[in-house]
This record gives sequence, structure tokens and C-alpha cells, in this order.
Amino acid sequence: MTKHPKHVFLECTPTYSTDMTTGIQRVVRNLVHYACAANSTRQAEIIPVIFQGNKLFAIPADSFSKKPDSPTETDSLSIISVLLDLNKNTSIIFIKDKLRGRLYPFFALIKRIYTFFIVRLKSKKINLIPRTLGDQDVIVLADVFWGRNHWNDIASYRKEGAKVVFILYDLVRISCKGLYGSQMAEEFDDYLKKMLANSDLILCISESVQNDLQEYIEKNISPDNNPLPKINFFHLGADFINANGNKNNNRPLLKTLYQNNEEPVFLMVSTFEPRKNHNYLLDVFEKLWMHGSNAKLLLAGRIGWLSDELIKRLASHPKLNKTLFVFHDLNDAEVSFCYQHSTALVFPSFAEGFGLPVIEALQNGLPVIASDIPVHREIAQNKIMYIDPHNPATLVQLVEQI
Repeated sequence: MTKHPKHVFLECTPTYSTDMTTGIQRVVRNLVHYACAANSTRQAEIIPVIFQGNKLFAIPADSFSKKPDSPTETDSLSIISVLLDLNKNTSIIFIKDKLRGRLYPFFALIKRIYTFFIVRLKSKKINLIPRTLGDQDVIVLADVFWGRNHWNDIASYRKEGAKVVFILYDLVRISCKGLYGSQMAEEFDDYLKKMLANSDLILCISESVQNDLQEYIEKNISPDNNPLPKINFFHLGADFINANGNKNNNRPLLKTLYQNNEEPVFLMVSTFEPRKNHNYLLDVFEKLWMHGSNAKLLLAGRIGWLSDELIKRLASHPKLNKTLFVFHDLNDAEVSFCYQHSTALVFPSFAEGFGLPVIEALQNGLPVIASDIPVHREIAQNKIMYIDPHNPATLVQLVEQI
């Protein structure tokens, strides 16, 4: 008879340490929100947890939605964000990219120290409950885990009889090695090998990711190794928890952008990084504008990595705030407004683990033009229009038709 778990611990330390609500952070926040809200209907209690050092602590289920308790706490976190996670200063981005590309171990160490410091600062105002794991417990590593040093803790949980589950978001650092650099690829390769050796189940966020992982195992893992974990997949959903804002609260530039209904607005929602193919999109619209098109291009997303040249190109573009609009800090309500009022989503990414903006756009009834890659075919099937992310002419034709 199968023994049901008593507790399922959702580990979410990196997301707890940041105010970002994009990509993995959005998924983790939603997992915590919905899983804990359904606790009364489940056999096992679901508990969000964070690491402090090598110890595990439970946090209140509503921790992600709580506001800072005092101006001092707000000011402290704001100062740290300005110093270490600045998304508007291209010189800081340039320095971060150089550290990431050339001194990756040092960059990863700084990031771990930053996460530890922020978690301690944020945790001062909440009741942290130390937790230990036993043979009726499951821990789900739901957050970013590469670049972290908790493998000894994971091994000890399994020794005590707990089950360990990893959520795997993608293998793009391996499949797009040329866009990330060899050091990041090597670190991610090390992470995959340790994950395979220290887990009971790996849940991929799409069948495409599962296929990529199986292919990686066949190429890199010897059949003589220890038994491999079970591998399965699930699909992400789309839900803007905080998207019920008043459109009248949108910033003035966003209101101006959508004032003229006769001018189509093409939206891209994505972190600025090479894999997302922003330069391709900009090349396409420059051709269209050169031939008299009145189409507007709206790029929404935080500044990620290896993007300093792109950011400089956008900042000096002659069409900026005319037919080209760039936002790095839209809130959920504003992004939801863009989904509801744009002409189409354009998403020419080279590789994805899932492609969450595609689903978010479809949820809002927005037509989608996306790169023809396996995961987009998997999640969107025939509901969207496909383009070749290496051939701008395919997108030019679609935009002209629309």
C-alpha cells in the first residue's frame, strides 16, 4: 500500500529574496499561492520553506503578498535593489555581464551572498519556523537551484527517508551554449548531473523539456550510474494574481501608446537576453517603418544578461517613444492591459522551456505570432501563427498582412 506524504515542502528561497514577478518567479509565487490555498482539501499539508544557511524554515503562505512592515525595511530593500539588481543603469548591467561571462564563479558567489543577506533582512518581520524532514515528507525544489550549495542538505533529507522532487524549467544553458558562455554551460551541466543523482522525481514544465532531459541523459549519463529518478512533465497555467488594477492608473506613456486605435501595437513580453531574439524583432520593424508602416512595437520585460548592446541600441533609437516603446518595470495590471489591447503578441525566441507569454496572450484573446520551435507547437498547437526565428522575412509578411 502506498504511503501518502504528511507534508510537502515547497522550497522558494530565491523568489522570496526578490521582488521580481517574471518567469520562474511568477511560477513559484503562483505555486505557493494556489497550493497553500487548497490545503484544506488535501491529505498532505503544503508548506512554503526557505533556506537560511543550511537550515530550512517554514514561512507564512502569504509572505509573497505582504507589504514591508516599516519605512526602514522598505528603504533598506530599495537601497539593496539599486546597488545589486538595477535594471535601468546600463553601466551596472555591463559590469554584471562582464562578471557573469568572465568570472562566473565569483559572480555566483556574490549572488549567493546577496540572496542570503536579503532573506535574513526580509525574515526579521515574520515568524520563521524551523523544519526537519522525515520519511513521510516530500520537498519540492520549485525554484532556481543551479549555482546554489545545498546538495549536502538534499542528501541528508533523502537519508532520513524524505522524497526529493525537482522542477526543471529548461536546458537552454546547454542547448544555447553559444548565447550563455562556456562557464554558465559547465555550471548548469554540473547542476543537471547532481540533480539526477540526488532526486526521486524530476518534473519538467513541458514534454519538450522532458525530451531534452532524456536526450541529455542518453548522451551524458552512463547506464552504470545509480538508478535515475522518475521523470515526468506538467504544463504551466497563466494567472495574473495582482492584475485587477484600474487602467486609469497606467503610466501616461502607456496610455498615449494605445490612444489611436488605427495604429496597430505589436507586443513582446520577455526578459531582455540573447535567447529571446529582440534584435531580430527590431530589425523587422525597422524595415517596416522604412516602408511607411505605422505599426508600433512595445517591448516589455526586465533587463537580464548579455544585453548591454541591445539596451544601448534601444536607448538611442530614433523611433523611441514614437513607434518604439520600451518598459522594464510594468506591473501585472499594466501587462494585463497590454495583452488586452494590443494587436498581437510577437515572440520570436530561439528556445523556451514553456513560453508563458504565449499562454498569457491566448488567455486574453490576443493573436500570437511565435517562433516555430517544438515547445510552442506543443502548448499552442494550431492556435497561433508561426515564424522562422532566423528569417525576418517570415515575420515581415505576417505583420504586413495584419
